[in-house]
Amino acid sequence: MLDKNTKDWFQRMVADTEAYEKNRAKNKKSPTEKENWPKGGWHAIRKAANDFIKRNRFAIHNGDPSLKKLYLYQTYIVLRLFSEIPFRNGFADFHLTDVSGKNYVSVPKKGSIQFVVREHKNVKSMGEKKIKVSRGGTTQLRKFLKFRAEVVDNKNDHFLNTLKGTKMTRSALGKMLQRTLRKLLNKNIGSRLIRVLAATENRDSIEKVSKLSDSLLHTTKQSKEYVRKD
Repeated sequence: MLDKNTKDWFQRMVADTEAYEKNRAKNKKSPTEKENWPKGGWHAIRKAANDFIKRNRFAIHNGDPSLKKLYLYQTYIVLRLFSEIPFRNGFADFHLTDVSGKNYVSVPKKGSIQFVVREHKNVKSMGEKKIKVSRGGTTQLRKFLKFRAEVVDNKNDHFLNTLKGTKMTRSALGKMLQRTLRKLLNKNIGSRLIRVLAATENRDSIEKVSKLSDSLLHTTKQSKEYVRKD
């Protein structure tokens, strides 16, 4: 192989890459996506969250809190969050205190909980983002955090934890998510497909905003600067 002309291999690699990008631009479902697309799309994740808590509510709340019960409760919270905030597996990166430069969960005494995102893939172009949780999601999160406080050492400020009470990694979160949704929906669904489901669910809004930005000859961020409030 090393004796061959590498120019030929390079040209083939470029051609394959261009073919892949051209096909991807069509926004068609891949064979894997078709196979694992749940009935109801993104709404299926909320249904899965509701089904999970119905099955495990007694196991979680009967008797004294424990790490095992916290893990079950945490699984529900992760599903609930993914049903309205289609992050990657970044939920594993959040702290519960405001650590400089880190992602954290802002929990005010009143009002909605927010996920303050300072570390993310597009931070250089987008900067810090604050994602507000819905009223219902905030209620569920407050209950979860109260339960968590009875189980985890107060020196541990990580939002999500393992069965040993240590910080959950992105990889562990991804495996937990896929394993749980496989049981509930009989589909292999991870955070990436959830993001696709969410985008598909909101495609009309996305296309409308994109069309407006194009007509203004602006980026979406620049278009927002033209918006006025009463």
